[in-house]
Amino acid sequence: MKPTLKCLITQGMALVFCVLFGQSVWAASLTFNNAKNPDEVFISAGQFESGFTVNGTLLQTGLTTGSIVVAETANACIISYSGSWIDLGQSTPSNRTIYFVDPADGTTVTDILVVDVVVGTISGTWTTNACGDLGAVPDGTPAGNIINADGTEVDFSQPFLGARAFALVEREFDLALSVADSPDPVLAGSGEGNLTHTFTVSKTGLSDALGVTVAVTPTLPAGVSVFNWTESVGTFDGVTWTVGDVTANGDAGTLSIVLTVDATATDCTDCVSASGTVSAESAGDTNPDNDTAVDPTSIETAAGGGSTTFPVAIDFSNDFDGSVTVTLTCNTGTPLSQDFEITEAGGVVFVVETLDFIAPTTTCEVSLTDLDGAYVSTSILANGEDTGSSCVFSGTPVPGESAPFSVDRANTCEIAAEPTPNVWSVSKVWMDSDADISQQATFDWNCTNASQTPDGGDSGFGGSFTRTGDFDDVNVDVYPAPGQTATCNAIENVELLDDAVESDQGCEAGNEFTIGSGDAGCTITNTVFFEGIPTLSQYGLAILVLLTLGVGLVSFRRYA
Repeated sequence: MKPTLKCLITQGMALVFCVLFGQSVWAASLTFNNAKNPDEVFISAGQFESGFTVNGTLLQTGLTTGSIVVAETANACIISYSGSWIDLGQSTPSNRTIYFVDPADGTTVTDILVVDVVVGTISGTWTTNACGDLGAVPDGTPAGNIINADGTEVDFSQPFLGARAFALVEREFDLALSVADSPDPVLAGSGEGNLTHTFTVSKTGLSDALGVTVAVTPTLPAGVSVFNWTESVGTFDGVTWTVGDVTANGDAGTLSIVLTVDATATDCTDCVSASGTVSAESAGDTNPDNDTAVDPTSIETAAGGGSTTFPVAIDFSNDFDGSVTVTLTCNTGTPLSQDFEITEAGGVVFVVETLDFIAPTTTCEVSLTDLDGAYVSTSILANGEDTGSSCVFSGTPVPGESAPFSVDRANTCEIAAEPTPNVWSVSKVWMDSDADISQQATFDWNCTNASQTPDGGDSGFGGSFTRTGDFDDVNVDVYPAPGQTATCNAIENVELLDDAVESDQGCEAGNEFTIGSGDAGCTITNTVFFEGIPTLSQYGLAILVLLTLGVGLVSFRRYA
C-alpha cells in the first residue's frame, strides 16, 4: 500500500488537518561499525517492522532499535544479517559489494561488506580478516566500492534505507628506540669526533609502522659540539630523523651522531646526551614505554691537569752496573724532549705535561742513545707490546687503558739488553805457501775472565782444534765479564809436529778484550827445515847442487 495523505478542512475556522497514513520513507536504519574497536563489529538496526537478525538471532522488530557487538574471531569471522520492513513501493536501492582496504597500499582487503537489497528487504554478510588473508581487491571493482579502512563513513543504501558502514585497519606493532654511546667516559680534547651516540629503531609485530620519525634532543655542555652524523636509512636534519615506513621486523636503521668534546670541556658526570623519541603516523604501537631512549656520557680530563707518566727500566743480561742514556720525545706536551741516565738498579719516570690530544696522532717515543756498540737491545716493550727498536706510544690516549697509552696510569717502557760479542780469530800459515803441506797441527786455546754467552760469567772457557795446512776459520764469540779484561790465547802442540817443522807460537801471548772493544785475532806461522837447513825453493836447490859439484872438482884436481 502506498502512503496516503488525508486532510480534513473545517469551514469557518480556516483549519486544515492532514494525516499521513502508512510508513515513512525513512523508516529502516542500519549501521555497521568496527572503527570503535578493530577487534569488534558494532551493529545497530531500527524500524525493521518484520524484524532484523544477526547470525540467525533476532536483534529487533517493530519500530524499536536494537544493537549488538560481535567479536572478530576465527570462529566468527563472517557475520550474516537480514531484515525486512513494510513494502510501500519504494524504488529498489543498489546491490553492492564494498571492499575496505588498507590505506597503506590501497589494495589489501581488510573487510568485505556484501549488500543485497530488494524492495522491503536487505541481507548480506560482513567478512573480517580474522578469517585470514582476504587478498586484494578483484579486478574490475568499481572505484566507489573501494573504501579506505581508516574509519571513513560509507553510505551503502539510499534513499529508502538509511544505512552506513565504518571500518578500520587493525594495526598492531611495537616500535622501539635504543641508543648507545662510545666511549663513556670520553676524554676531553682527545680529538675531533671523539664521542658517538648511535640510535637504533626496531619493530616487532604483524602490522607495518607507517611514517616513522625520531625526534632527537641533544644536551651539549660547553666544549661539546656536533661534528657530523650518518643515517643508514631516511634523512636527518639535525632535529628529526625521518625513517619512513617500517615493514620488516627487526632493526630498521641507525643514526650515528658524532660529537667533539674539545680540551675546554670540564669534568662532569652524565652531562652529554642525545635523547630520542620514535613515533609513527599510523596508530597501533602496543608498547609506548620503549619509544624514548637516552644514554648520557660523562666527560673526563687528563689526570693531574694533563700530566702523563712514562716509567723506563732496563735489564742487562750480564748485570752490567754502568749507566746508559734514555731519551723521551713527544710531538706534543711539555717538554717535547728529555733524557736521563739509568742503570739496571734504577730507572726513571718521565713526566709530560699538557699533551695536546686534539693532534691527529699523539706520539711519545723512548729510545736508547749511547750504547755505542757495546750493548744491543734484545726486547723493547711499550705497555707490554713489542714496538720495534724503541718504545713507541702512538694514538689517542684513553683513561684507564694501556693501549695505545693512558693518561691516568703508568705507560711502561721495559728494555732488555745484552753485550755485543767480541770475535776472536785464529789463523795459521806455513812459511812456504807453495809447499805441499799435508800434516796436521793441533792447538789448545783458552779465554779467561769471559763467557761464551751474554750472561756475564767470568769463569773462562777453552778447548782444542786440529787443522791441516793453512786455515783462518777459527772464530770464537767472547763476552768479557763486566769491568774485567778478557784474554784469549792459543798454543800449538809442537810435540806432534815433524822434527823439520818449527812453530813461532804467534798466538801464545793472545789478545785482550773488554766489553765493546771490538774484534781481534792472531796468526801462528810454521816453518819447515831440511836437516837443519831451512827449506829452499827450486832455484835455491839448483844453486846448492852447483856449489857442491864445484867443491868436488877442486878436491879432485888437488889429489890427482
